[in-house]
Amino acid sequence: MDPQQSKKLRLEQELFRKRRISFCNKANELHTKYHADVYAVIYRKGRYYTYKSRTDSAWPPSDEQLNKYYPVPDRRTPDNIHTRRLTLITVSRPPELPKSPVATRTPQEG
Repeated sequence: MDPQQSKKLRLEQELFRKRRISFCNKANELHTKYHADVYAVIYRKGRYYTYKSRTDSAWPPSDEQLNKYYPVPDRRTPDNIHTRRLTLITVSRPPELPKSPVATRTPQEG
């Protein structure tokens, strides 16, 4: 491996290490500030990195357990990470309410 490739590889490894630490710090922040239970798994080049905010063996729940929850879990993938927010905004708008009969009365009716 030439020196330039070696330098590029070291830089990539260092950037990944920093991003991984930052990601785990954000996961810990979700846990400490908002009392959220968090489990994160990162897999890269044959190695797993995990963060687990709870130490009991029931955490994280299995896919089978998650499928029993209502409302269903919000599962993110690279395909929907950016479009999911727009979908949720569109879906979460309240429906138009029918006009109240009182509001449509004319002064003669009333």
